[in-house]
Parts: sequence; structure tokens; C-alpha cells
Amino acid sequence: MTVQKNRMNGKVYQYLRCGKCKAGGHGAPNPEDIYAKLVEDVLSVLGDEPVMTREYRQGAEARKEQQRLEQSISYYMAGLEPEGRFTKTRFTKERAEKTLDDLIKQLEAIERRAAW
Repeated sequence: MTVQKNRMNGKVYQYLRCGKCKAGGHGAPNPEDIYAKLVEDVLSVLGDEPVMTREYRQGAEARKEQQRLEQSISYYMAGLEPEGRFTKTRFTKERAEKTLDDLIKQLEAIERRAAW
């Protein structure tokens, strides 16, 4: 059902029309009254039911991203160990440390979101 509005002689008329009916059906006037009655009827039937909530765990994409970050962090940590790949020059060590810090921040953000 959709609310249709027409304006005739400066006055606005609203009515509900069926989107699936041929030619939109006959239409029902006063959509606000119809919706109010619908809400009232639904709440009178379901009003005493307990509210159910759903909590979603990390999706497959978030888990995949977390695994990628953990693998990258392990790679950079191993490369920064004494005699590691990134300790040969000051430049590579500084870049690896900065990249490692950025990866850790990204992993922390994912873990904070997962804790919600």
C-alpha cells in the first residue's frame, strides 16, 4: 500500500492505493487513521510479548580481515627481530615499525567493533 496525494481546488486529498492491484484498486481514504488503527491492533495483540533482540557476531568478511591483519603483524614482527629482514637499514626498520603500528591499530579497531 502506498499513500497517494491529489490536490483539487486547493485542498489535498490522501488515500491508500494498492501497488499490486490493476489500476491501483479503489483506494482507501484517511491513511493516517488506517495506520493508527493498524498499530493499535498490532500492539493490543503483541504488546505483552517480550522484546527479542539479535546480536550478530563477526561476519566472514570481518574474520577474513582479522586473519589478514594478524598474518601481516606476524610477518612484520618476525622481520623486526634481531637479524630480521627489516633490521638491515634504518629506513627499512622505521618503515616496518610504522607499518606494524598501523596494522595493530586496524586490528584493535576490528576487535573493538566485535566487542559491541
